[in-house]
Amino acid sequence: MGNLNILTPQQKRFYGLFSESKSFESNTYSSMFKQRIIPPTSKKTIMFDMKVNDIMYAELKKRGGTGITFLENNYIRVTVTPGEVSAKVPLEADDFDKMMAGEVEVLIGGEMIKTPSAMITNGIDRLRDGVDRRYEMMCSKAITDGVVVSSDGNTSWTYKLPKIINKTWNTSGTTGIVKIISDIIRDGKKKMGMIPPRIEIGSDIVDRMLADDLFLKQSQALNTGGRTNIANSSVDEQALFIGQVLGKVLNEMEMSFDEKGVDITPGDQIRLLDTSAFATAYAGIAIKDPATKGPAMIPADVFIGMDEGTESNPDASLFVKSYPFPVISKLNAVLRYKITIS
Repeated sequence: MGNLNILTPQQKRFYGLFSESKSFESNTYSSMFKQRIIPPTSKKTIMFDMKVNDIMYAELKKRGGTGITFLENNYIRVTVTPGEVSAKVPLEADDFDKMMAGEVEVLIGGEMIKTPSAMITNGIDRLRDGVDRRYEMMCSKAITDGVVVSSDGNTSWTYKLPKIINKTWNTSGTTGIVKIISDIIRDGKKKMGMIPPRIEIGSDIVDRMLADDLFLKQSQALNTGGRTNIANSSVDEQALFIGQVLGKVLNEMEMSFDEKGVDITPGDQIRLLDTSAFATAYAGIAIKDPATKGPAMIPADVFIGMDEGTESNPDASLFVKSYPFPVISKLNAVLRYKITIS
C-alpha cells in the first residue's frame, strides 16, 4: 500500500487484517499476474508499455486514438482507467453494536478473541474472497478473449490478442495429437523466442486424448506405463501424464466463471502463455480524508473501511474497493490454438 499516514488507526488495522487474510479458493490466473506488481499510483489512471508487432504498430499509428503513446522499437505506452473491484459485508444493528462494544468473546483457533476482532476478521475474509474472485475472473477473461471487465460490468480495455489458430485432429488418421501439440509448441517457441513458460490444454481435448488408442500406444512406447485408467485420476495427474508423453510440463485449464456463473474456460483450446509478460497495476483510490473531510486520492492496492450508516439509512457495512488491472506487456504472450476433433 502507498502512504498510510492519511488513514485512521482503524483503517490501518483493517488493511493489516486484509493483508494477512487468504482467499477461500485458489486463484490460478490472478496469481500469474500478481507475480509482478506495478506500484500503485495516486491517479485514476495507470500506464504501462506494450510490445506489438509491425502490422499492429503501423495500424494503430495510422488510426490514432486516445490513451496510446508511440515509442521506439514497436512499443506503445498505454494509459487506462481501471474499473472498480469492490465487495461489501452488511452489518446488522446488533452486530454493529457488538463490534463497537467488544464485550463478547469468541473461541477462534484455541484463543479467546473479543467480538470486534472476531467479527472484523470474518468480515474481512469475506471481503478478500469477493475481490479475489472478481480479479481472478478478470485475469482469466483477459487471456481468454483479451477483454478486461470490472465489477460494474464495463469494459476497461480490450487487448488485441493474436488471432486464434485453428487445428484439426482427425482421430482416425495417422497424425496423432502428440504431433499436433508438438507442432504447436514449436510454433509458440518461434513466436515467443523461447519455450512457452506455461502450456495449457482444455478439458475437452484432455478427455479425448485419454480415450484415444493412438495416444495410449504412444505413451506405452515412451515407457509412461500406458495407464488406461488415467481418466479416473485427478486433473493434475492427467496433465502430468500427458506432459510425460510430450516431454513438457502441461497444465489443464482451470475452470473460471463470469459474473453469471458461466464457465468461460475454452475446453477446445490449447494456450501458450508467457507469464513473464504478466503484471498487475493499481490505480489510486478516492477516499474521504479523515482530517479535512474532503476527497483525497491514495496510492494503494486496496482500501478497507466501515460505513457506519446515516440517520436515514442506518445499515452499517464493512467494504473494500480496489482498482487493479491485469497487464499483458507483450501481445504474443498469449497464443491460442483451437482444436477441432473429427
